[in-house]
Amino acid sequence: MRRSRLRAPGRQASPSPWVANEVKELARQTANATEEIGHQIETTNEDVKNAIDSIAQLTEVINQVSELSNSIASAVEEQTAATKEMTRNLTEVASSAPRVMNGSEAYLPQRIASPLIPRHLAMLHLPRAFQRFSDVRIAMAGPQ
Repeated sequence: MRRSRLRAPGRQASPSPWVANEVKELARQTANATEEIGHQIETTNEDVKNAIDSIAQLTEVINQVSELSNSIASAVEEQTAATKEMTRNLTEVASSAPRVMNGSEAYLPQRIASPLIPRHLAMLHLPRAFQRFSDVRIAMAGPQ
């Protein structure tokens, strides 16, 4: 008589040893792959965090350079304005020199001091400057 391949109710068929070993090997490989993927994700997350930190530092340096550049540009503008004002004042003083030398020493230019030199300090030096102009005028006129 042939044996039936049917099992008794409630009883499971036992897998062959080869199938069981294959299932165990696949489970081990899956566990290893999962662990490796986890390590790769951690490494990637660390790399991303480092990149974000580096970008933040670079942004800070760029902002500092921008602030310095703006400060330098502002200082250059101020210096240019001061130089123009000084040049204008010197031109005005120079244009009044002939009048001073011709005897109208009472003439004082309205704007002889630059914003960098207070007007009262410039006024203190004017008498000496006028004396020098007078001395030059006398020297140019020669003996009388």
